[in-house]
Amino acid sequence: GTTERLRRWRATLGVCTALVAALGALAATVDDIRVHEAPDSTRVVLETSAAVDFDVFSLANPDRVVIDVHGARAGQRFDAAGASVSGTAVRAIRAAPRGADMRIVLEVAAPRTPKGFKLAPVAPYGHRVVVDLFGAATARTESRGTHARTDHTDTDPAQAHRLVVQHFPGELDL
Repeated sequence: GTTERLRRWRATLGVCTALVAALGALAATVDDIRVHEAPDSTRVVLETSAAVDFDVFSLANPDRVVIDVHGARAGQRFDAAGASVSGTAVRAIRAAPRGADMRIVLEVAAPRTPKGFKLAPVAPYGHRVVVDLFGAATARTESRGTHARTDHTDTDPAQAHRLVVQHFPGELDL
C-alpha cells in the first residue's frame, strides 16, 4: 500500500540524487587564469580540465568582458580574485557559478572587443580557452558565422549598450 509506494519513491529520489551528484563531479573545471599584455591585445588564458564550449561578450557602464564557460565549475586551485592583472587592461577578475556554467567577469579599464578560441593540450599545458581583448583603436566590426566583433569606437550613446556574443561550439586545431 501506501508504505510501499513511499519506500519506492524514496529509493527513486535517492537514485536521482546520486546521479545528479555524479554528473556534477564529471563537470569540467577551470583550474587557472593568466592575463598578460601582447603587442596588439591583452590576452586572457583559462586552463581547463577538459575541452569546453564558451561564450564571450562585452558590456558597458562599467566596461566589462564576460566569459561564460559551459558545463564547468571552478577547480580547487582556481583563484580569480588573486590572478595577477598588474600592467594589463584588466583591472579585476571575479567568477561565480551560473547554473551549470561558470561566469568569469573581467573588469577592464576601457571598452575592449573580445575574440576567443580554444587550444588543445600541448605539453606542458592542458586544454585552454584564450580570449584576446582588443582596444578601441584596433576594433572593427566583423561578423563571420558565430564569431562576432563590434566596433567600440562609436560615440553614439544609443550604441553604448550593444551586446556582442561569441559562441564556439567546436574545437580549433592550432
